[in-house]
Amino acid sequence: MQGGLSPGPESAADPRRLGLVALGDSITVGEGSMMLGVTPLSWAQWLARALDLPFTSYACNGALAGDVLREQLPRVQADYDVAVLYAGVNDVRGGSFDAEAYERARLAARTDTLAVRLAIAQLPNLGARLLMVFGQIADRWGERASEEDVLVPLALSHGTLADLVCAQRPSVTKALGRLSEEQRLVRRKDGLWLLRGR
Repeated sequence: MQGGLSPGPESAADPRRLGLVALGDSITVGEGSMMLGVTPLSWAQWLARALDLPFTSYACNGALAGDVLREQLPRVQADYDVAVLYAGVNDVRGGSFDAEAYERARLAARTDTLAVRLAIAQLPNLGARLLMVFGQIADRWGERASEEDVLVPLALSHGTLADLVCAQRPSVTKALGRLSEEQRLVRRKDGLWLLRGR
């Protein structure tokens, strides 16, 4: 499978920015012949131009979701400003697609998520609930900041965290203050969270 590199808009794009990276199938590739004086661009290319960002594409015609995971995603080695993904159409159109198996897997994943949230909500200690939620988020999206610390790259507000742990926002604010004093969970100046000792 081959992907291509396409430049973004040449005018005002900052050459120090990595810009937008696109993964997916032919809908993301979007190549074709010029018509009525207009160069056909994919939705991802138009987005990069609208945002005035350099454009990099690893998308490939005919790609399946598994191809994106195995072949395209590992090629993304840098921190791009924006990442976009469109895939799945070829999976559904293929003769081997099992809609019932897909639905069972989707429901099982949803059930697992709800079970974890219910278990976290039952913890009597609000600080423990917050640490569990941050642990779940860190396991999925966290970035190693040091040997013992994980950066959670999401600017989660106290209100959002209150919803996640089934508590009132003022109580969450107090619990976060205690965790910060104990250096277990620290909010950085940029709004991101540092989970300590993980």
